[in-house]
Amino acid sequence: MKTLFFIFTLLFTNLTIAHEDHFLGDGILHRLFHILFVTILIAVIVKAVRYYKFKKSEKL
Repeated sequence: MKTLFFIFTLLFTNLTIAHEDHFLGDGILHRLFHILFVTILIAVIVKAVRYYKFKKSEKL
């Protein structure tokens, strides 16, 4: 449960750091941060779906 809370905390705090009222500004760093973050988020979701499908097929 602590790990899940930590992951969600990182998810939401990283999204707020990238916005123009924070230290990244509204330039290229802002866009790169969002691209990198969304890419990592998609990779984690794909990995989780594959893991749960593997576990489900292993039980059958």
